[in-house]
Amino acid sequence: MSRAARSYFRRSVRGSGISSRSLVSVEDVAYQIYGLRIPAFKRSPARFAFLPDEGRAFFQQCCVGRAPRDHVLLSESGKVWRRQHAGPFRLAAARAGLPSTFVFHGLRHTYASDLICHGVPLEVVARQLGHADTRTVASTYGHLAERYREEMIRSRFSALVTDPVEGRSIG
Repeated sequence: MSRAARSYFRRSVRGSGISSRSLVSVEDVAYQIYGLRIPAFKRSPARFAFLPDEGRAFFQQCCVGRAPRDHVLLSESGKVWRRQHAGPFRLAAARAGLPSTFVFHGLRHTYASDLICHGVPLEVVARQLGHADTRTVASTYGHLAERYREEMIRSRFSALVTDPVEGRSIG
């Protein structure tokens, strides 16, 4: 997997719940809708995770010239991508100035936090992460949703009072 591919995978795809053990194949990449079928993992059933345009394009490019049952995520040596991410991830994290305690799973939290901070409903975030309901998401990220809600109200509520001196709304 190239450096650019690893970078994209770490930023946006990992948060959806694809792990080094989720062996996504070419047939799992949706061409009609934007996303991936995530194979069943541990106690979680198989599911579908939607991706942004760049994610869909990334995975479609990875599938070029491959058969439907071929794996999409391969190491630089062409082997099925399993645990090869740890070393490159630590190196990338160090180069980015992240603390040494930041681990690969932290990308999942970053993904969920980013969605919530951009107003994505908790139900949608829970589905993207593979949770059966919003309880885990609410207990882990609920404080972010409240901050977002406060910001939305403060920035979008029209002022009720006009400044008599300036003749403009106060707020």
